[in-house]
Amino acid sequence: MPEVEYIDIRPSAAYHGTGMVPEGDYEIADAKFGSWDYAGTQPNAVPALGIEFKTGDQSYTQWYSAGDPRNMTPTSDGKRLQKTGTAGSLNDQCNCFQFLTALVRAGFDEEAMLKDIGSMIGLKVKVVHEPTMEREIRGTKKKAGTLAVVDKILSRPDDKKKTAATAAKKANGAEPPADATIGKKTIEALISALKDAPGRSLEKKELSAAMWKKIPGNDADRGPIMNLLIQDSYLGSLTDKGVLYDPANAQVMYVGE
Repeated sequence: MPEVEYIDIRPSAAYHGTGMVPEGDYEIADAKFGSWDYAGTQPNAVPALGIEFKTGDQSYTQWYSAGDPRNMTPTSDGKRLQKTGTAGSLNDQCNCFQFLTALVRAGFDEEAMLKDIGSMIGLKVKVVHEPTMEREIRGTKKKAGTLAVVDKILSRPDDKKKTAATAAKKANGAEPPADATIGKKTIEALISALKDAPGRSLEKKELSAAMWKKIPGNDADRGPIMNLLIQDSYLGSLTDKGVLYDPANAQVMYVGE
């Protein structure tokens, strides 16, 4: 006979939200599009992004609504959303948009997710609860609440391979050179973004959105550039370029000409 389990009613053990994944560090064990009925509370299911967050032996599946089923439907393999109506992209008020925006802001390449949402599987991430906007769903007002999103990418599936390859090159006396082209493009785009910002200053969390506007979507260096920008050590090394970084306040400022 299985052991009887009881609910922990201590206030110190409580979690926030309704079935929401708690804040903490997780691995994204699965990511795919499917149909979701808001945990049985809605008669008609909607297209949504399902993410499985795993930590140790515990896993949580979080669904993020993606839009109107009249406009889109999940593909049979769950990798993409197929267009079935007039809309050709996500509405910027849906939960899926908010989740993916946070992931890109944390340094994930949005081009990688375009043809296969499963490209994020294997990421180790820090999850936080972020406020949502009040919005209307099928004529019903939904109050503002919170949503579990990625605040930081802790590691990627290929990090170990890259580390091993770098170590092997160092052991053989071949230190891999820094890519001067990526470095040049990064600083040029960063300075341009800061010059356009009010007071020539941006919070670190605002950098990704500002940089997307400066780097063409078909630029193969987009991912490596964004990976540089999430590193405090990189931002702190740009003083001679007129870029100052305040890690305590996560603020980046341009003081050059």
